[in-house]
Amino acid sequence: MAVNTVSVRPKSHTFATGSLDQYISLWDENIFQPVCDIVKNNSGIRCLQWLDENCLVFGDDAGVLSLLDIRKPGDGTKLAEFPAAVHKIAVKSGTNKLAVCCDNKTVTVCDIMSDSKINITYKNGKMHNAFVRGLSWDVRDEDVLYSVGWDGELCKHNVNEKRTKEDS
Repeated sequence: MAVNTVSVRPKSHTFATGSLDQYISLWDENIFQPVCDIVKNNSGIRCLQWLDENCLVFGDDAGVLSLLDIRKPGDGTKLAEFPAAVHKIAVKSGTNKLAVCCDNKTVTVCDIMSDSKINITYKNGKMHNAFVRGLSWDVRDEDVLYSVGWDGELCKHNVNEKRTKEDS
């Protein structure tokens, strides 16, 4: 197992890992091996984050963003497909809002709706000159997201601004 990403479960002593061999596993901090494999994906897992105490959002090598309820192991729901591998996910704490960057220059923000569909609310592919590698939400301003890329730029995104296809 080549673990590639890890995320600690909220209010718990457990965590999830994703691996390039396509597995997402659930762990307990007191045990030295996975408690269980909760999904075997069709592609390597690049990133994952807890959306809440029961649901994980994960991205893979094929550019697919999926939602997984750990109470139903093996049943991931495809949320969106991106044109490149999903590199990083940043969940806005206490919400169903998340930011995504792939192996390209675009930052995308979306809301996960109650029917497991996504609504893209912001998309910008013009602020970076190279791949975006990191994302972080501002803790004081819920409308601000920061991104960093291989271009060395730290960019501030006001995610309430509407972006058109020409901007992305």
